[in-house]
Amino acid sequence: MGLDITFSIDWAAANPFRSLILVPSADGGTSLGSGTWQKAGERYEDAVSRANAAMASVPGATFAGFLWHQGEADTNNQNYQSQLDQMIADFRSDVTGAANAPFILGGFSDDYVGSSSGRIAMRDIVLDTPNRVPDTAVANASDLTVFDGVHFDAPSLRTLGTRYFAAFASIAITAPSAVGAIPDQTDVLALAPPVAVGSIPDQTDLASLAPPAAVGAIPDQMDVAA
Repeated sequence: MGLDITFSIDWAAANPFRSLILVPSADGGTSLGSGTWQKAGERYEDAVSRANAAMASVPGATFAGFLWHQGEADTNNQNYQSQLDQMIADFRSDVTGAANAPFILGGFSDDYVGSSSGRIAMRDIVLDTPNRVPDTAVANASDLTVFDGVHFDAPSLRTLGTRYFAAFASIAITAPSAVGAIPDQTDVLALAPPVAVGSIPDQTDLASLAPPAAVGAIPDQMDVAA
């Protein structure tokens, strides 16, 4: 029932000829304010190490993005915005192939935020991230349900995973492809520019190759001049 499951289901439906590797790195109750998710912090370094190990294990893989959800432990962190933005920049710098990778943040339930000024401020910082940091998006969670005042219930987690994919697609689908390039078949973490099912032919089946696409679309895989 994790958000990664429904994200993966939606990703696979949009990318039938590609493989996906998810690299988990999480620790409940941790915060940016404690330093653990900042460069040189334990959780940060663990995430970078895991991602780079995954990239090294599949030569030629494409690192396609980050899925991030965090916040409640930083409710009263006055430096939350600057630390969040710096963390995103550091991840993109330190993870192999992630320089321009989409970074998707999860939003907060209205039930959780309530009237707390600290939670409202933190929610607004997350929602405003796409206005501050390029190639970021937010998966909306305002209408989802928390069962204990903090954590999402199972149906909400499934819905949130679908919203993560939609947010990811809103960035990745506009990413330009190299002219004439054959896309790598393995994507690490949050994955490849999504396309309609069947639109990228199987790379080993020459008979399935589509005719050249219109300008701006994904080019025909055998037409280098496209």
